[in-house]
Amino acid sequence: MKKPRFLRAVYFIWLAVPVAAYVAVAIYGLPHVLTSTHSRTYAGYKQRIHSRCNYTGPYGRFEAHFPRDGACAFIRFFKLRGER
Repeated sequence: MKKPRFLRAVYFIWLAVPVAAYVAVAIYGLPHVLTSTHSRTYAGYKQRIHSRCNYTGPYGRFEAHFPRDGACAFIRFFKLRGER
């Protein structure tokens, strides 16, 4: 008669999802949503260039100065202030 196996590797496969989520938050941080911007039109440019973007999320309020290519992303990922 065969003995039943109570501990199998298949039973622990579900642990991959929470571990992957924890690693993603540790590397990238949590998402924050764009709440306000400050922009200007500089001499020689036809479009407005954002000079400051404010984001709000689970870790509070963050301010990004002079974003890349002059545009603010709708969602950005930030870490806690002490973990940067």
